[in-house]
Amino acid sequence: MIEYLCGAGLSRRWSIVALLLTLFIVGAAPIRADTTYRNPVLAGDYPDPSIIHVGREYYMVNTSEMYTPGLLIWHSRDLVHWAPVTYALKHYDGIVAAPDLTYYKGRFYIYYTPGRGTHVITANKIQGPWSKPVRLTRGGKPFSAFDPFFIAGPRGTPYLVGAGDFIIRLSPDGLSVLGKRRYIYKGWPIPKNWIVECHCLEGPKVFRHNGYYYLVSAEGGTSGPPTSHMAILARSKNLLGPWENSPYNPLVHTYSRHDAWWSTGHGTVLQAPDKQWYIIFHGYRKNYLTMGRSVLLEPVRWTKSGWPKLPPGTRPGEALPYPGGSVVSDSMRLSDNFSGGALGMQWQFYGPGRSEKCQQLHHRLILHATGSDMAASPPVLCMAVAESYSVAVNVLVDQGTEGGLALFYNPSEFISVGIGRGHVWYGIQGHISAVGAFAGTRAVVKIVNSHNSVECFFGHPGQALHQLLPALYVGGYTHQTFGGYLSLRPGLYALGTGAAAFERFRYNVGKAGNP
Repeated sequence: MIEYLCGAGLSRRWSIVALLLTLFIVGAAPIRADTTYRNPVLAGDYPDPSIIHVGREYYMVNTSEMYTPGLLIWHSRDLVHWAPVTYALKHYDGIVAAPDLTYYKGRFYIYYTPGRGTHVITANKIQGPWSKPVRLTRGGKPFSAFDPFFIAGPRGTPYLVGAGDFIIRLSPDGLSVLGKRRYIYKGWPIPKNWIVECHCLEGPKVFRHNGYYYLVSAEGGTSGPPTSHMAILARSKNLLGPWENSPYNPLVHTYSRHDAWWSTGHGTVLQAPDKQWYIIFHGYRKNYLTMGRSVLLEPVRWTKSGWPKLPPGTRPGEALPYPGGSVVSDSMRLSDNFSGGALGMQWQFYGPGRSEKCQQLHHRLILHATGSDMAASPPVLCMAVAESYSVAVNVLVDQGTEGGLALFYNPSEFISVGIGRGHVWYGIQGHISAVGAFAGTRAVVKIVNSHNSVECFFGHPGQALHQLLPALYVGGYTHQTFGGYLSLRPGLYALGTGAAAFERFRYNVGKAGNP
């Protein structure tokens, strides 16, 4: 079967077309102007941004949930344009949420909590290699801190701050915990008439400025009503407190469901290349919770009394002052002609992954099926970064294999179209059924997502495509419906036995795109 799938590569003509179609770039939304930019600065599902500044370089890491590989590191020199560097976590290590990237004594650290127990990985260079995960312990027992944040306190003593805003001392190498938790901050009292999900004090970030420690925390709930989430601020002369709440709280908040961005919060305040100050945080695009939480950037200005606040009238949906710096090369392409020797950084598996069951040869991605459903044979996924887009791919299947495209939330909730075993297959809400005969083992399959209305197409290469059943609305494929804090992502799948080969994956913004 492998010899059959890895036979002749793409023709010269199709190779050129594939290269021309590899144009869409993640993060292309913030187009640089002379003096302004627009949010998001990183489109797609990249929540809980953790940012560090080393020299003139900025690096960021985000929640990667259960996708593998995980902990994708991004690089920027202006806080607006971001390019991927590497995945720090090559293998599955549970559900990775709210990680913390830091730089301490010439070494990079990422702290994260995959379920129970906080782990840390380290590297001498941001590009890696990154170490295997080390579980933090205290007195020989596993230690857990959700939403961990590293801070070097007085005389460089390392501490870890966790959700609920407690602090605990770390060993000099940052790989184990000393002493006991000390809760240092109770949060900001949310007005009783505000519509929020919960108090939920979480996501602590600490920075120093003019003799004060400033503590930025999240409150209100992560993914409830549009007006739930927020970023609040407190300050203290002492890292252990007492803490004084800002009179300008919340620093970031969605005040109305009519705002352009929902559930905004979980922020980091830092200085930009132009020496002005900004807050970088996450939020859902209004009415598009299916896309997950994107990375947003807003300017903050310091008051005479020493508090950062948003300038009057600032809204993340409007043009904002450009923070200066130089533009790094954006290189996360979603379209793929599978010309490299390894899977591109735009792809992740759902769950533990199966890298040994995936290979690229002769401009083809080959997926070996490992079961008859999406749970046993997880798809390989990329990111949805626009409200409307189309994805299309050429697929070639073995006799005992079904292969095609999916819009995937989890193994029980997805939309799919594929071919195999003499049929066209259509999947909805976890159930895949044969809906018609299809002669041959090669096809073009396409999915169009137009503002959450989805249409599926199939056909023989070089011929007109046929629509498969009426359009379907997918606006409910979100955390609020199914849980999990995930997003609806395009992907490739292979089910059954044998393998499926994919050629010329095309991601196009809008409904356009010649199949």
